[in-house]
Amino acid sequence: MNRYREMKVAHQDEMNDFLSKYAIFAFSPEQFEEQKKKHVSEPGGYVHIGYGCNLLKSRVHEFEALAARHKKEIAEALADPETGAGFAYDMFRHELENHEFSYTLEEDETLEALDIDRAELIRNAMLREALKKAKQDILQEARREDEAPMMRVLVLDPEEGAPREEMTPGSLEEWCRLCKCDNIDIAVRKVGGREYDFIMDDNGPFNMGARVSAVDSSGEPVFVGPLVVCNYDGQGHEASLSQTQFFELMGAAVVLEDPETGEKWGALNGEARRQDMSRRSCRKERRRMQ
Repeated sequence: MNRYREMKVAHQDEMNDFLSKYAIFAFSPEQFEEQKKKHVSEPGGYVHIGYGCNLLKSRVHEFEALAARHKKEIAEALADPETGAGFAYDMFRHELENHEFSYTLEEDETLEALDIDRAELIRNAMLREALKKAKQDILQEARREDEAPMMRVLVLDPEEGAPREEMTPGSLEEWCRLCKCDNIDIAVRKVGGREYDFIMDDNGPFNMGARVSAVDSSGEPVFVGPLVVCNYDGQGHEASLSQTQFFELMGAAVVLEDPETGEKWGALNGEARRQDMSRRSCRKERRRMQ
């Protein structure tokens, strides 16, 4: 649980509710005039406060009071003698991650977003230590990700022909890259008596032009489109194939042929273990809070 993040979300929800009532978002004079017709107006007109937001002038003081209260609540949380240091760590951790510190190694944008200058860091040892620890933890986690062991998997793309071996870090982004998709499904199936994780495009069944990549014992299509096969560890985590397993999978490959074009490609023969499938998405949500 990140207490700072929870407070920011609550603040953002409250601000969004206020602006939805008293502001118009428009990025051109034409758009502003069109939106104004749909909005309840008040005497005094509007004032632009940035980012396309036009606030009723009669509500400016309320807006400033709301923003000031949000800032005060953060300051009070930081000043708490028992929990302030933990809140400061959560604050720096959240904003450093939002500003991609693990890639840029720059903290200036984070400090600017928090309205904290270097002089304040020098004066406040608690803030200084919280920032230091947050940076260390982020970099340590990034190093662990970089040092993650590579996995041996079998990749079968019907458009490329035969199955192939690939070494991969086994991340969600890698599964999506290999399956050429944004969302994946993972199913457990048996091949040659062993259980394996079959990873495929979640939307594959809806792609009418996709080639079959796996069949059952009767030759009926099971999966279509690019397919990744890795070891099933019984705990819900994908694991590396041994060399023996890889060659067993290659031995279970069958050749399919397009009756119209005569084109041939490889597919796998796998028996179902269970019907449930695990769906994941690798669409990256922007962590930066608006």
